[in-house]
Amino acid sequence: TLPDLLATSGDYLRVWQTSDNGTRLECLLNNNKNSDFCAPLTSFDWNEIEPNLIGTS
Repeated sequence: TLPDLLATSGDYLRVWQTSDNGTRLECLLNNNKNSDFCAPLTSFDWNEIEPNLIGTS
């Protein structure tokens, strides 16, 4: 079975894995390599056809 995943956006895109034992950070996605500061991610959408993809803006 596939894991239960939850995504949140703010300064970065974070993907969390949830289970009966709790919630843990699965990955933190950051595409900003040149600065100490980053623009906020104000929205994202999980692809319904291909759930391996998340688009952000």
